[in-house]
Amino acid sequence: MEDKILKAVFDTDIETLLKSINLWDEFEKGLLKCISCNKIITKDNLGCIIPFEGKIHLSCDNTECLKVYLYKIRKD
Repeated sequence: MEDKILKAVFDTDIETLLKSINLWDEFEKGLLKCISCNKIITKDNLGCIIPFEGKIHLSCDNTECLKVYLYKIRKD
C-alpha cells in the first residue's frame, strides 16, 4: 500500500487556500456542502478539503463524515 501525505492548513490561511483553488466565492455565499452529509460548510465546521477523483470536495467536521473521507482515500 502506498503512503498518503496529509497536509494541514492553519485556520487563518483558509481564505488564501480557497482562493487559490477558486472556491472562495462559493464558500462565502454558503454554496459549498459536505461531501457526506450535504451540510453547508462554514468557517466553524470545515473539517477537511478533499482532492478526490479529479475534483475538490469538502467535508464538515462531523466525525462520521470524516470517516467516510478516510474510507474513500484508503480505497484509492
